[in-house]
Amino acid sequence: MCTNNAYVITELLNSNFQMSTNQAFENWMNQINNNLVTQYEVRISDLPDEPFWDFFEDGLEPQEVVNIMIENASVF
Repeated sequence: MCTNNAYVITELLNSNFQMSTNQAFENWMNQINNNLVTQYEVRISDLPDEPFWDFFEDGLEPQEVVNIMIENASVF
């Protein structure tokens, strides 16, 4: 019985961590998009894909990603 409770608690913690990570990633992506719109009048979907999750996990700031995207797009 105790093992089942520990399993349930672990699953709940993992689920909450995943939800908070997903929310943090979504907020981070929104900031990138807002920066792009404000600075260049384009959206994320207007530019080539980037490894966003990798950038997020590496701790890049939204503006750093904007700079990379603009450099890689080489249209500005």
